[in-house]
Amino acid sequence: GISWIFLLQVYAAVECEEPSAFHRTVFVFVNASGGETHARGGCRAFRSQLPRENAYYAIDPLPEGMRGHALDVELDTVRKARCDRWDVTASEAAATLRAPTRTYPEYELVVENEERATDPTEGMQIIEDNVGDDMTADDLDEIEADVYDKDNEQLATFHVMLKSDPDQVLRYCYDDGAKPLWPSVTHAPNEDNIPCCERCGAPRKFEFQILPTIISKLDVDAESDYALDFGSIAVYTCSKSCAPIECDEASQKSGAYAEEYVLVHPPLNQ
Repeated sequence: GISWIFLLQVYAAVECEEPSAFHRTVFVFVNASGGETHARGGCRAFRSQLPRENAYYAIDPLPEGMRGHALDVELDTVRKARCDRWDVTASEAAATLRAPTRTYPEYELVVENEERATDPTEGMQIIEDNVGDDMTADDLDEIEADVYDKDNEQLATFHVMLKSDPDQVLRYCYDDGAKPLWPSVTHAPNEDNIPCCERCGAPRKFEFQILPTIISKLDVDAESDYALDFGSIAVYTCSKSCAPIECDEASQKSGAYAEEYVLVHPPLNQ
């Protein structure tokens, strides 16, 4: 099967009616062959969540510097019964899993407000004039030039955003109607057919995008097979943050993680 490398996780509690979404995290994995990240299925995202009252975390945050307690025998039995293949101890993992082929350096994502003067939606209108009419060679040349200009305008907007904060590697916005800022118009993934959540049927919504600036932070030789190459990664999640389901013992599928939807813009040099 395909080998995957853990890229990052985003702890993102959201305001919703689902009580199990108090502790909520989205994990992102990429294809171990970094150049395949933008290929279909080359990047995957999984959502996991817990209610405020649970066996793992205290209801209120622990004082700074204080460590949580280990699970007692009863709670550990409950954990093992969840059929959760990711929820294993270090010794359990060593006994059943081979060592990962690659791990990236560990960093902390620091949250700051993004301030930009430009409108990211400018220059993204699709050409609709003359559709269906007979076109001359001059008409086609004019349209091609217009598309080229729109791509240049979009790329300039994208570069201004990156230049304004070179250390920014992720953009997060869970507001209704939020959209990613793609580096181009013509090569941007189609956002019109984002599938609904397979668990509950609710529509998915844009939650965050990963910027190509993260590539330089991963300490990987650009010529290596592990080197990532993408224009931007957008993650769409269930708008209801639906609750975990019971695990399927027969197929050994975990009920604790919901796979979400990912779109990847191809590398800027393609």
